[in-house]
Amino acid sequence: MFKASASSNYKKSTFSKDLCKAILCANISLHKLINIEFRSFLGKYTLYDIPMESTLRKTYVDDYQNETMDCIRKSIIGKKIGSL
Repeated sequence: MFKASASSNYKKSTFSKDLCKAILCANISLHKLINIEFRSFLGKYTLYDIPMESTLRKTYVDDYQNETMDCIRKSIIGKKIGSL
């Protein structure tokens, strides 16, 4: 029997993407999501399943980095960049 790969039928979660961005912007290590009390707190008050740190790292960090780099590129288009 053929099994579809996880990537072919996996839809990225807006909540997980926003959670990843919020944690990174607050300069909080994604590793903190391993803490059971923190995970329980987030799950209790958001009513969402909290993704594991490794899931965020594999699925969302690159997207966030690319968005940030695109924003930086757009902000410097046409501007002279000095040299040291």
